[in-house]
Amino acid sequence: MKTGLKKREKILVFIAVVVGLISLTSTYVISPMYSLYGEKQAEYDRLTHEQFQLETKFANEAVYRQSNDDARSGFDKITRRYPQIMPNDEIDNLLTGLCLRNDLKPTSLRLSDAAAYTVQGEPDTEEGLVPAFSTVSADMTLQGSYDSLISLIGAVARYDYIRITGVRYTQPRILREIIDIPDIAVSFEVTMMNPVE
Repeated sequence: MKTGLKKREKILVFIAVVVGLISLTSTYVISPMYSLYGEKQAEYDRLTHEQFQLETKFANEAVYRQSNDDARSGFDKITRRYPQIMPNDEIDNLLTGLCLRNDLKPTSLRLSDAAAYTVQGEPDTEEGLVPAFSTVSADMTLQGSYDSLISLIGAVARYDYIRITGVRYTQPRILREIIDIPDIAVSFEVTMMNPVE
């Protein structure tokens, strides 16, 4: 007696083996390859986008270079107009020398603490921002003539970083052959650039 499989059973076993092979192939070959294909396609798209950006940058290199040169030129122009932060004794020497060159004798000088300002001129309140400028106020009492005061005002107008914010001139009095020396008070503001990192 023959104990082999019948034809129908052989067909069912064959179909089961084929379905199993297809399932295994799908699970362990086709699905990982499809995932890998998706990853490679995403990487290809990313690299294509980066290539497009680089080609655009290279095409616009002259424009970027010119913009950079313009920005450097503007920065150099500003740094030439404003001095770096100076200590109080240098500010004292600067203002005293300016007054003496215009025939005014300083009798007192009071300097304020430096106030830091951003580029827009507002006080710097946000942490992390480096203020572009610092300003020191100086109040000076002087002795000299009215013409010397006018000369001082003209001299200060030639400086970008020094300005006069207030002037008080008291006319001299003559009493019994004593001539009172005129009293002059001038308020200056000195603007300096903070160090750039």
